[in-house]
This record gives sequence, structure tokens and C-alpha cells, in this order.
Amino acid sequence: MVEMLHYVSSQSDTMLFHEGLNHAFDAMETAGLESMLCGRGVHFLNYLTPTPFGMLPVPRERALAADALDFAVGSYRHAVFGNPVGTPQAVNLRSPLVRWQTRLLRTESKIAYGESATFQDSVTKRIVPVMRPAMQAALDELATGPCTWALMCEGAQRLLAERRASFNADWGPLFERDFAALWQIGALTPLWGATGAAAARAAAGASGSPAPAPRSARAAG
Repeated sequence: MVEMLHYVSSQSDTMLFHEGLNHAFDAMETAGLESMLCGRGVHFLNYLTPTPFGMLPVPRERALAADALDFAVGSYRHAVFGNPVGTPQAVNLRSPLVRWQTRLLRTESKIAYGESATFQDSVTKRIVPVMRPAMQAALDELATGPCTWALMCEGAQRLLAERRASFNADWGPLFERDFAALWQIGALTPLWGATGAAAARAAAGASGSPAPAPRSARAAG
């Protein structure tokens, strides 16, 4: 018995509650928890791991999508519930309080923004084709280290200018859609809580288009 308790204590809470004590608990759906908590202003926000429903603006829609995902692909996931300030809404990719990081790296050393490029996830080894030059430059900038949306766009614009890229840049809805798609497949990860100079500089461009002359990018994958 002592040996068993020692073994159990060395495991994660997930392993303890879901494997060791599962017979004592009832499974609850995310939508059910959302319904129970919403009356007090607490809503389902997302899973910690990237999911395809994180951008849905309505909490119940996110919760139902989460249940559908769990039904289709069973796994252990950490759900985040919270009391949003104001009307619950989808995450703001441009928030100065979020730094973004990526595992995607170019598969070729030559950097050119006039044609399609391929990037590889350093962990999963998945190959991701990236069509639009702006997204390529954004990923190149993030490859140097985590940064806020505004600083990422600023650095990407600098990379484009250094190579005399002769196209218009646009950091609008199309770029956000492609950026979110990379987040959903796990290629981008948000780090909550930008600090220091990064947060101060990012705050200046938090509400509008960040940095100089926006441009358009699209990631296929």
C-alpha cells in the first residue's frame, strides 16, 4: 500500500483523478459547465492547447465545439473558465499583453519573399507551406524570439524592406485569419503577459494596425 501511494503521489493530478479515481466521478461536458457557471458571469474561454474554436465569439458556441472535439478525439485537456471584463468575446490577437512564439523554422537557408516558402515545426516535424510574403516575414521575426503583435509586424516590415520587397503589406483581417490558423494547428503559441519595454512599445499600436505600412499574408496549411 505504501508503495502504491508513493507511486500515485509522483503522478500528475490528471493521472490521479482521471485514472486512479475515475470510478468515483461523473464525466461532465464543457457545455454543461458553461451553463452552470454562466449565471455568475463565468464563461468557458478555451482550452490551454490550441483549438479550432478559440476564435468563436460566443462562450456557449465555444463550449459546444469543445464537446464535439472531445467526442471526436478523446484526450486530457485543461479548460479555462473566467469572468471576462465586459461582454465575453474572442481573443484579441493584437493585444499588447500577449507575446507570440513559434516553432516554425524555414526549411531552406535562403530567404526570399517573392515566392512560396516551406517552414517546419521543430517539434512535430510537420511541414507547413506559407504562401504570402508578409506571413513568411512574420514567422522569420518570431523565430528570433517571442514578441508582441506590434513588434512582430514592425520586425517583419523591416525584413521585407531590407530585401526590397515590392508589394503592399496588409496586417488586416486576412492576415489575422491566417495567423489564427497557424495558432490552431499549434505552430504559434501565446505567452500571456508581455513585460517591460515590449509591453510599453506594443501598447502604442494595440488598437489599430501595428507598425509601418501594413501588408497581406497568407499561410496555407
